[in-house]
Amino acid sequence: MKLSNRLKIILIASFLAWLMEYSLRGINNFLKNPPMAILVFVNYFVYLVLIEDFIGRFRLKDYQVWIVAQFFGLLWQLISVAGVYYPPFVLGIGLGTLLINNLVWWTTIQTVFTLYIAHRLIPNADRSKPLLTKASIFGFFVAYVLISASWRLFLTPSVTSWQFLVMLSLTSLFAFLSYQQISSNLKKGIQLAPYKADKFLDGLAIFTIIYFIFSFFFLTGGGSTTHLINRQALRVNLVVSPLIALSLLLKRIIAKKPIPV
Repeated sequence: MKLSNRLKIILIASFLAWLMEYSLRGINNFLKNPPMAILVFVNYFVYLVLIEDFIGRFRLKDYQVWIVAQFFGLLWQLISVAGVYYPPFVLGIGLGTLLINNLVWWTTIQTVFTLYIAHRLIPNADRSKPLLTKASIFGFFVAYVLISASWRLFLTPSVTSWQFLVMLSLTSLFAFLSYQQISSNLKKGIQLAPYKADKFLDGLAIFTIIYFIFSFFFLTGGGSTTHLINRQALRVNLVVSPLIALSLLLKRIIAKKPIPV
């Protein structure tokens, strides 16, 4: 069976998102619990199928993809085993975890940038037709919710009413913003921007992938956190990943062009 180019993009982006997460968990935790690694990949795959469909169906630009990704990330945190429910707390939630995950990891690197890289490797993807039927969109969304919630079979953090309310409010806000962006594109008849490779982004992509691989194999010291993240990898990542995200932001501002997704 021949894979379509769009499916290839989804598989590559899913692997890159998985690789970033497991650059923190390391080969040691991968070997310790391979079924969890498979579940992580499936979680990203189902999510990125929806994102890829939305990009073509609703002609989303990079910042709109970021907004929709924010909704999905917050939804995952709302119903799953998220670091925002673990101390240290600021205003009752793990604010540091929320910021690094939702501003840097999930939305910027694991969605926008991974899609750039995947599309760079598979440039001839036809997005003129929807990837999914409306029924399939609903099915994949339900699958995403169920897979995300299934993480509570491994850990069940204590969630206060305040924490739930904060996360529900943020999720609802970005659901509304996502709806606004999609509706605006449909009303205006926005056309999907052609994909154009960029040398700076290519270089940043090569650096990022090499860093992920290095972290996966070699930054495995310092013991593991509750979420099976290597402390040594986390310390390095908290410096490197914001710099990657900042580089993407500065590139966009200076070039005055969206990041191709």
